[in-house]
Amino acid sequence: MADIDLNLLPVFQALFEERRVGRAALRLNLSQSAVSHALGRLRHATGDDLFVRSPGGLEPTARALALAPVVSEALSRVRGALSVEAFDPAASDRCFRLAIGGYIAELIAPPLVTTAVARGARCRFDIWNKGADVLQLLDSRVLDAAIGSFGELPARYCSLSVLHEYAVWVARKDHPQAFAATTIDQLLHLRRVRLTAGTAELDRTQVWSGASGRLAINTDAPPPVAEVFQTRAAMEIVARSDMVALVPSRIAREMGEALGVSVLPAITPPPFADVRLVWARINDHEPGLSWLRDLVIEVAHGVEAS
Repeated sequence: MADIDLNLLPVFQALFEERRVGRAALRLNLSQSAVSHALGRLRHATGDDLFVRSPGGLEPTARALALAPVVSEALSRVRGALSVEAFDPAASDRCFRLAIGGYIAELIAPPLVTTAVARGARCRFDIWNKGADVLQLLDSRVLDAAIGSFGELPARYCSLSVLHEYAVWVARKDHPQAFAATTIDQLLHLRRVRLTAGTAELDRTQVWSGASGRLAINTDAPPPVAEVFQTRAAMEIVARSDMVALVPSRIAREMGEALGVSVLPAITPPPFADVRLVWARINDHEPGLSWLRDLVIEVAHGVEAS
């Protein structure tokens, strides 16, 4: 690869991330034939097929998988070096798009927007619900960043832990049975409402059942009466019924007194949500995104300390 044309590297990266020639061509503003020609040159330069066709699109070979993080890092450094102009939020009308899990958005979005505005920023924020396609949207640059609970991430993403959330079991203050419970198993046999991520089947329980999934060790326990993704709705249901719920501690503190809902002191689950800020590694040195990351980290730490 000593004499490889460096202009081919963005083509390799686009093909690796998009997995389809058509989508890569759109992303690069090239024709499909130009991308196919570039792929042929890449194959010749590397002596490897790099991508093979499959029903789901282009599948990278072992060589391509090994090259991908190296190419991504190299391109990121070059783009960062060329981006000499600092980002000025007071002079930019850029719209930052973030995907944030529902309850986490309640914590992060208000201080994020108000802090930016108070400091004179003219940039705008478009905040989406974090869904199953969040990583693909980061790859295609539709999203600038995402905030929420994630599993293991591929090397093409960067992430930082910005917030930890704790789970508590709650019930109406005059619940006839909940306050006598001393084990998770006893609670799981009571009528309950369960929080979910509220999105696709594959990840709908990712955020909140990180705890309830680990805690639901008794497979004979009856299913929840209801599953909802709104934390405030779960608290309202608990307040108006004989149900229990596992909810974020902050929402329990905020709403509990007014609703007549209390934490069950005998049940102390572990922290269950490691909230991370995630972005595409290719954008690691982009000035605007660097400003956004610093702001998110600042406001998240403020929430953590509250």
